[in-house]
Amino acid sequence: PGDWSSPTTIKMRIPKGFTALPAPPPPIPNEPIPEDPRQPFYLGLTLPGLVGAWQGLFPCDDGQSRPVYMYVCSNHQVYQGLAANPKGADPELFLTNLETDLSNAMQVQLPPGEGTQIGNNVRYSEMCPRDGKYAVQRKFTGITFVPPDVLPQVGVAIKTQMYGHYNGKVQVAILVVYPASVRDRIEDRLLTALETFSVSSSFPSIQPGAPIGPGKPTRRILIGGRFLFGGRQLFWALVGLLFARLPTRLLHPVRRLCLGHSAFDGFHCASDSACDRSARRPLRSAATRGLRPGNRVR
Repeated sequence: PGDWSSPTTIKMRIPKGFTALPAPPPPIPNEPIPEDPRQPFYLGLTLPGLVGAWQGLFPCDDGQSRPVYMYVCSNHQVYQGLAANPKGADPELFLTNLETDLSNAMQVQLPPGEGTQIGNNVRYSEMCPRDGKYAVQRKFTGITFVPPDVLPQVGVAIKTQMYGHYNGKVQVAILVVYPASVRDRIEDRLLTALETFSVSSSFPSIQPGAPIGPGKPTRRILIGGRFLFGGRQLFWALVGLLFARLPTRLLHPVRRLCLGHSAFDGFHCASDSACDRSARRPLRSAATRGLRPGNRVR
């Protein structure tokens, strides 16, 4: 146990008694992706966006020690998958789809809406820590899945505790699957761990090679093979296109305006030689070649 962080900026302290399960090796290009042994195949379920998994042995009422599993999932991988497959799963429906998958696996049906009373097979609001005097409170949506019968593939009565969290467009789920007869208060251990939970609102862009942006993705316009962000840079880009069409004698008085402006990285007047007629022709064609209707992207 101890502090844990993921490459997707998720941080939390893992409860005592849990040991991390090893992740599969990175996929090799042009070869099938190996199966992730951390997945809860015992439930007939594959968790999307799995970023961490842990296991611990805890005593139960019958005197035996049985495994308890903990998982952390997020929609970061779903955003990354859209770069390769724009028609893939919607990352903004990550928690909703996960709830549906768990409901089917646990053979329960959740009523609509979210309440404030903790109960089985209902959504309820949970603030962690419950006392916000000494730490920042974060809101979670809790669900305690309790199957009506023993699942045949498991063989013992189990419960699954899920806490979902939103930070902007980032969605994270923390799950614990444990025997219903476990003596330890697994829920209390998990709530204590959630007091240390944090996640950044930055998410991977669906545009290949584009940087990570916080919160709402910025509208991007492609000009001359470069991305320009925001209206001010677009204005200067259009001014640059206008300058590229002016006669050479008119370019020199305004050349200083072009110099040093970041929006002109793709077609600026970097020197006197760039303003002559021979250099201006290729710069003009390079600047206008990227202005096609299909180059406006989100």
